[in-house]
Amino acid sequence: MKSNLARDIGENTEYIKEIISNTIELKKIEALESGIKIGSRLALFISLAFLVLIIGLLLTAVIIIGLFQYTESYLTAILITIGILLIKCLMLYLLRYKLFTRPISNVVSQIILK
Repeated sequence: MKSNLARDIGENTEYIKEIISNTIELKKIEALESGIKIGSRLALFISLAFLVLIIGLLLTAVIIIGLFQYTESYLTAILITIGILLIKCLMLYLLRYKLFTRPISNVVSQIILK
C-alpha cells in the first residue's frame, strides 16, 4: 500500500513537472509571436515614415516654388513655409496623446494580450 502511494505520488510529480514545462514552452512561443508581430509592425511603420518624409520634402519644395511665383521672393516663400510647418508641429505636439500615445498603447496591448 505504501509503495503504491509513493509510486502514485512520484508519477503525479512527474506529470506536474511535464505540465509546467509545457506551459513554459507555450508562453515562450506566445512571447516570440508577439515579438514578431511588434517587430513587423515597427518595420512597416519605419518604412512608411520614410516614404512620408520624402513626400513631405517634395511637397515642401513645391509649396516654396509656388509661393515664390506668387510673392516673387524666395525669402518670403521660405518664411511662409517655415511658419506653416511650425504650426503643424505645434498641432502635432498638442495632439500627441490622441494621435500617437493612445493608439500605439492600444495596439501594443492588443498584441500582448492575444
